[in-house]
Amino acid sequence: MQRLITLASIFLILCSTAVYAAAPSSDNTISDINISSNAAQEQIQLDFTSEFKESISTDFENGLIQLTFPNTVFNPSLAYFNVNDRFIQSIRLIKAAGSSIVEIHFADPAFDAMGMIKEKAEGNRVTVLVNKSAKFEIEEPSQSSALSTENLNQSDRQTSFLSSDTFSGGDMTTNIVKMLVALFLLLLFFYLLLWVYNRFFATRFRFNKGKYDIKVSSTCHISPKQKVIVLEVNGAAYACGVTANSISVISKVSANSFSDYLSNLNLSAGNEVSFVDIRAQYLEDKKRQADLQTDPKKPDSKFASELLQRVKNLKPLD
Repeated sequence: MQRLITLASIFLILCSTAVYAAAPSSDNTISDINISSNAAQEQIQLDFTSEFKESISTDFENGLIQLTFPNTVFNPSLAYFNVNDRFIQSIRLIKAAGSSIVEIHFADPAFDAMGMIKEKAEGNRVTVLVNKSAKFEIEEPSQSSALSTENLNQSDRQTSFLSSDTFSGGDMTTNIVKMLVALFLLLLFFYLLLWVYNRFFATRFRFNKGKYDIKVSSTCHISPKQKVIVLEVNGAAYACGVTANSISVISKVSANSFSDYLSNLNLSAGNEVSFVDIRAQYLEDKKRQADLQTDPKKPDSKFASELLQRVKNLKPLD
């Protein structure tokens, strides 16, 4: 049990270290938002506390644009920004699994911003340009930048997955429960593995040092702190009494003689047992059995005298 607790403690420490190491860095914070507009487009500037180097993913809906900034947080005072300039109605910031989602709500709920938005990152500032009517010209990607575009799209898909409702703040309790269930299953697996080892392999793989082959062949619990074990030392079996403070050799045993002797004793688990008395009683019974086997049975004297008298009284045959 102590080894199991030690393994579980080590496993929990390693899991905590791994979770801490795998946790995304959220030091970059959105500190300010500025909006400027003209007749052709809207310009939204987001200022960060450090240089922003991540890729931005964009989702379009009618009357709404969602920009996901991975590994960032924001000042709670910027959670809602009311614009209401007849083109952009409001800007909302939402926290989701180590990322910040910037939602741009338009005054026209049917406005489709596909192709009309452009992002540009320069140091600590990210500028989002939104055209009011005309779409941005699509630049033809060169052959050399095709691979980088594909990698960028893959990163956008991963960021979009992280920003889904599954990892949102509302499902934090579900995520914690899943993590605890996973830890419980792993601990159960290690417990079963340790049980299988102790049950089937502990006696096969022994790490004894020296010329004596020692193993425990059987155990009998007599009381909570007292038990009798049979030790095999180089093929010879010895019955030993084990208590909390000492180990005493009761007798050398062979075959099942000692186990049969213990099974015939009337021992109760709640009473204290003296291994000295058990040993003395066992040796005394063994000596008595040996004396019975060595003493020859004396002939019956009465039967012998009667037989001799009858032989004397026999008469010779003619």
